[in-house]
Parts: sequence; C-alpha cells; structure tokens
Amino acid sequence: MEMILWLKRFFWAGLGLPRCNRLTPLVSQSMDRDLTFKERILLKSHYIICDRCDRYHDQLEIMRKAIQLQNEDTALSGSASLSPEARSRIKAAVLSEAGH
Repeated sequence: MEMILWLKRFFWAGLGLPRCNRLTPLVSQSMDRDLTFKERILLKSHYIICDRCDRYHDQLEIMRKAIQLQNEDTALSGSASLSPEARSRIKAAVLSEAGH
C-alpha cells in the first residue's frame, strides 16, 4: 500500500497537477457552472490519482440531489392550503386557549 501511495504522488508531481486544496473549490464550482475543457481534464486526471477528491465530488453530488428532492417535496406540499373554515376553527381555538 505504501508503494502505491508513493507511485501516485510521484505521478502527481510529474504531471504538475495541483494539490487537493487548490482543486476542492473547483470541485464545488463544477456543481454550479460548466467547467472549461481544461478544468474538466484537470479534475478528471486528479480523480484518477486522488480517491479522496473523487469521493468528495460524489458526496457533493449526493447532497445536491438530496437538496433538490427536498425542494421538490416542499414545492409540492406547499401548494396545499387550509380552507377558510379550517382557518376559522384554528383561530377560534387559539383565541379560546389564550382566554379571549
């Protein structure tokens, strides 16, 4: 395992790839905008070498999809509203509970 890690780092340095801390903002930006061809190649080649950044990208994708699903559920349930009668009953119950 140590040899594999050493080979990855040697390959990384030989290609002149930026380190993870310089690429993580680009990973995040890839969720919000289309990357240039150069940026996409840079990230893809980095993912080949770096399992952690590849995992980070996958985790961001999962969070993004979860948030989209949550927003869709909220939008669907937000379309329903209370009838005027239900509103009146709730208002009367709150007022009677408050002692008015």
